[in-house]
Amino acid sequence: MEEIILSIVQGITELLPVSSSAHLILTAKLLDFEVNQNYLVALHVGSFAAIAWYYRHQILSYDIPIFTKMLISTIPAGILGLLFDDMISSYFYDIKIIAFMLFSVGVGMIFLKNRKTTKTIESLSYFDALLIGFGQSIALIPGTSRSAITTITGDLVGLSKDKALEYAFIIGIPVIMGSFFLELIFEYEKIEPYLNTQQFLIPTLITFTVSFLALKIMHNLPKEHFFHIFGVYRIVIAAIILIV
Repeated sequence: MEEIILSIVQGITELLPVSSSAHLILTAKLLDFEVNQNYLVALHVGSFAAIAWYYRHQILSYDIPIFTKMLISTIPAGILGLLFDDMISSYFYDIKIIAFMLFSVGVGMIFLKNRKTTKTIESLSYFDALLIGFGQSIALIPGTSRSAITTITGDLVGLSKDKALEYAFIIGIPVIMGSFFLELIFEYEKIEPYLNTQQFLIPTLITFTVSFLALKIMHNLPKEHFFHIFGVYRIVIAAIILIV
């Protein structure tokens, strides 16, 4: 039952700008459930598949320059993730840090909610793409939210909010899959026995389904209120964490 609940939590929060890692950590603590690495791999595969399927038409329509920009945007998070993985895992999984990141990014979202931006993905410069990549790397800290910080950075370099959100999700595909393949390479002996079992397949399918539905709901939300709604939510959750 705990695994089903966590799969639903992952499916919703991986795509909303509220930090999936924060919600998974907090939910697991409330359920007194230890989240193992095999389970996390299954959750990320489900999220990746949902994003790839939802944006399949946009992805297939992109040309080489856009793919190059997206590749550039994934480099900083990939390098920093490899360099500081142990430190992130041991030091940053702290409730106070999670609360701080939830709060600070939430304040940033509210501050930017009325900012008018008009750039398209096609008009992004390669330097813009690199800046978005550095923004995305901040999401290595639990409580940040990759989609939130990448959308904020996209907004700061001039992307319209709906395009910043789309870009944030799509550049997340190689990041999520890169993490998956690294786990396969370095933890294959631990993960391999689970790949064809219900312990892997059920969380993956649940996460895929919930993630896909979350994408549909989110894209129907009015973008002018998007930053404000989730910014306030993050601040409220941060306050609850610190109080409780």
